[in-house]
Amino acid sequence: MNLVKGSFYVFYQSYKKQNLIFWTILLAIVLFSFFMVVTLVDGFTVYLMVSIPVYVFFAIMGSKWLTNTFSYFIRFGISRLQYAGMTGLFFMVWSLVTAIFTASLHQGIFFINKVLAIDYFTVFHPMYFMDSTLPFHLIFLFDFVILFFFLVSGLLLNYIFFQFGMVGGYTFIGLMAFIPLLAIALRWYEPVFRFLGDQSFWSLCGVIALIVAVLYGLIAAGLRKLSAIPS
Repeated sequence: MNLVKGSFYVFYQSYKKQNLIFWTILLAIVLFSFFMVVTLVDGFTVYLMVSIPVYVFFAIMGSKWLTNTFSYFIRFGISRLQYAGMTGLFFMVWSLVTAIFTASLHQGIFFINKVLAIDYFTVFHPMYFMDSTLPFHLIFLFDFVILFFFLVSGLLLNYIFFQFGMVGGYTFIGLMAFIPLLAIALRWYEPVFRFLGDQSFWSLCGVIALIVAVLYGLIAAGLRKLSAIPS
């Protein structure tokens, strides 16, 4: 238990400033947009996607994780297996808390719009492209899974840079950038979008969760031989 508390404290302190800055800016944008629409704009509908910036933020935070914390924990005698376990647990809690807050923010704005009879300002969630009737708890569940996914994806990128250096890292980024270009050229995106559109909510979340589990398992296995000094 002391290991969990200590690890969580270090992780939290490592990212407290970034979290504070990000959420201050994001909430300020939401409040400013709401104020502008209510007071100045007439007959103009504004849609904001709060979730997308949060997903990007989590990917960025994951991509700095090993650089900011790995060497510190190893120097203090934490085993690589323990580090992997504490990181996974913290990612889970961080994703859970953020998903609750983000989903609550959506619901709060919907409630304010309903009370004030405002129909020209709303926060739109990406999942509404698939089903606009999803309730709060399913929006929360999707955000939890996808936030975990972006943290782990960022961590994978950080691991590759940490292990293989700049050459390996940028080679990996180049390959990842080439895949969507190839998909566009060969029109792979059409069957992919059709496949995703045909999936149920639970199937989609299950596939993402499975990908997260596989990726994190690979990262945890790689951490066992990872040097505390970046390449």
